[in-house]
Amino acid sequence: MPAQQPCLRQCAHQWCTKFCGDVCNVPPCTEPCDKALKCGHPCIGFCGDPCPPKCLVCDRDELLDVFFGTESEDARYVVLNDCGHIVENDGMEQWLEQNEWQISYKLCPKCKTAIKTTQRYSDYIKRAIKDVAQVKIKANGNPREIREKMQEMKHLWTRLYSRSGVLIMYCPQIDILLRSIKTRLVSKKGKMHHINIFEAGSLTSKLQLIEQLLDICCGENVVLHNSGEIFFPQVNFILRALSRDADFIANQEIDDISREMDRLARIVEFSCIKKSSQFEHYSANNSVAKSLIDTIEKHVFDCKQFTKENNALVKDVLRELNDTMRSGIAISDREKKEILRAMDFSKGHWYKCPNGHVYAIGECGGAMEESKCNECGAKIGGRNHALLNDNAVATEMDGATVGAWSAGANLLNYNMDDLQNF
Repeated sequence: MPAQQPCLRQCAHQWCTKFCGDVCNVPPCTEPCDKALKCGHPCIGFCGDPCPPKCLVCDRDELLDVFFGTESEDARYVVLNDCGHIVENDGMEQWLEQNEWQISYKLCPKCKTAIKTTQRYSDYIKRAIKDVAQVKIKANGNPREIREKMQEMKHLWTRLYSRSGVLIMYCPQIDILLRSIKTRLVSKKGKMHHINIFEAGSLTSKLQLIEQLLDICCGENVVLHNSGEIFFPQVNFILRALSRDADFIANQEIDDISREMDRLARIVEFSCIKKSSQFEHYSANNSVAKSLIDTIEKHVFDCKQFTKENNALVKDVLRELNDTMRSGIAISDREKKEILRAMDFSKGHWYKCPNGHVYAIGECGGAMEESKCNECGAKIGGRNHALLNDNAVATEMDGATVGAWSAGANLLNYNMDDLQNF
């Protein structure tokens, strides 16, 4: 709160009506002081100011010694209350104005003592104090806003700790990290600590990254006890990065950890695919799937820096691998050829249910009755040679693009040039 005492800038020529904490509404008096010093010579100061203890007669050489370059016999001088140095007023004001852009307390140009109580320069002093106070607020933050931020972080911390229980069983480091953050927020007696805006920002960023980590690790498709050697090393790597500095985290660190969080998310997706009953068949026998798996492992596990480009590529490849496994059949090319040879169907007898499970229709290859898929229970087949709308021809089995039930449609299963040559 600004002081509410009357301003001391008063003399016979003028007076300030503001309070002492405000910038004055009148300039300092420029009339010469009419008092005489103890030596009997005229005062070299201004009206209303304390009289400098030296005069141009007794201390001529000292006062006219060049410092600012404005010293002269007609000049007026000011004694700085804070250090006792005597300075020529015009030169001093020029010096103060030259340094007006600096956010710092005003200093004596001779000894660098802070000028806080010299009334003539109070306007400069008050502006400097106000500027310094504003910088402190920006550096330390608005107390009310920080208290609100602390409450938000406290609630977020409580929510995160309650979610972390399962992960703590496998990664105790997250318990250590969360507890260290709590000690920065709340004392043992439950009182909120005083932190500045930078510390509040760093702690908020850490809590948000932990929340992102828990979203990945505690998703409905993640089975922690079966995530093994590829999952927990990455989780612990992220936790170690978050634990490096208790009070601070740089923007570059946030970006780096976010990238590693992306890597972890892709590891989780890949782990879910690997748990599929079809994965073993595809990884061993399907050349397309093997190529996709090699690409994933190269960019996820062998890549030291997981960039945004890596992340985008792996997401696309994971999607392609998942689509391949959902729409294909979980047997090797050799096994497929053996099945086709054993069944001895012409093209167009193989179909798949809505979930991609393959089945065959004998005789003419046309759907004459409905049934249920042996794998998932979905409806398969059809009636009157009309296939159910959500069933489709299994082109991946024999290359057919239409069913074999129609002689006309069946022509699409053959190359017309081959028929002409025949």
